[in-house]
Amino acid sequence: LVFPLYVAFPTWTFLASFTANISSAGVAQLAVVGALYCYRDACIDPASGSSPVNRSSTVKRCAFAILLLGCAIGLYQSFLLAFVVLGLGMQMSLFNGQMLSTRISVRLFFWLAAITVGGFGLYAILDAAFRHGLHLEDTTYLNAFMDWHLLLRSPVAVIRHTTEFMGEIYLGHPLIYGIAAFAFPVILATGGTAIVLSGNASRRHRLVLLITSLSILAIPFAQNLLVGGYMPIRTMVAIPCIFWLFALYGLTASSRALAIVTLAAVLLGLLQIIYSTSLLGAAQTFARIHDAQLSSALYQRITQVHENFDPSKTYLVDFYGAEPFGTTYPRPYSSTSGFSFFEWDGGNEGRMLAYMRLLGYTDLQPANAAQRQQDLAAFKDMPTWPAKGSVRVHGDTTLVKLGPSPGWPFNTQGK
Repeated sequence: LVFPLYVAFPTWTFLASFTANISSAGVAQLAVVGALYCYRDACIDPASGSSPVNRSSTVKRCAFAILLLGCAIGLYQSFLLAFVVLGLGMQMSLFNGQMLSTRISVRLFFWLAAITVGGFGLYAILDAAFRHGLHLEDTTYLNAFMDWHLLLRSPVAVIRHTTEFMGEIYLGHPLIYGIAAFAFPVILATGGTAIVLSGNASRRHRLVLLITSLSILAIPFAQNLLVGGYMPIRTMVAIPCIFWLFALYGLTASSRALAIVTLAAVLLGLLQIIYSTSLLGAAQTFARIHDAQLSSALYQRITQVHENFDPSKTYLVDFYGAEPFGTTYPRPYSSTSGFSFFEWDGGNEGRMLAYMRLLGYTDLQPANAAQRQQDLAAFKDMPTWPAKGSVRVHGDTTLVKLGPSPGWPFNTQGK
């Protein structure tokens, strides 16, 4: 039951919405598990539960763990936090089993930190080397996600946004999952209770378990502090690990009542995941139908405004604004499921035309930035789609006005 909860968790559905991420995320998960295995093997002798005698072997295994983690981060950066969460979860499991002396505990924390820093450092070096070698120094796209200046200017607001986002994730908010997944907080509550009450009853023991479990809950949101408080849900790849870990503790709790409640919560959670995934799939299907029909209608209108339209020629097109897609299906925050290509970013001409070309309308090309800037004045006098006159020829460019306000990048200027 615990493994299905992990593999079916909605995070993976959101991640899979970007098809290019599927294979890289799968390999990154494998690399993280490999790094975790090397980390455990380097620090703990499975047979005796003590530190390995051979120090050179420990260093070699940790070096290999760094290599694997660096590869995982290169494939998808957020897996760095998944490794830390799983590493702390492993430590908590060992500590709960009373295998660890203080010396071994310190050793585990040291090597976890060393592998984490080393893996990120290796990724940074390889990333810089490849970008330099392939002449890809432009990091505008990646830098668009980062806004650590906001943390310095308004730390209270960023922390508040991060805390709100954390609550929405863990409490199963409809804004995140499309439905009220009320089984999720129950899994965390029963699992957390099982963690704190498990093992030996000493205050020190329970305090360590409590601090570790709270740290595990907080770690996935460290990245949020660098982006203003909110991250796309698809990047929260450490969250399925947390629910898997807490469900495992709840199901194996020494208290029979606690285990039964966890079992019921996990079963209900799986049903809610199935329902959420089905709704998201339906929303995606209808959005693509809408986009295909809108693309056909737009292309037909474009052919009509050109007196001697020739499909063998190339036509410059400039889109203004967006055409929202209304649906009764849920469309969670930051997910692409259920959203139209004609409404992303408030109207992104690059996305629109790339999609239309994918459908076969290959004779349409985007206007350049200078031309688009000049076209803004002409758009002001045009009605919006689907009114007559919302598509017309202006010089060598076909103007298409989908909405009353300019789209990307004009809607971001001055922000």
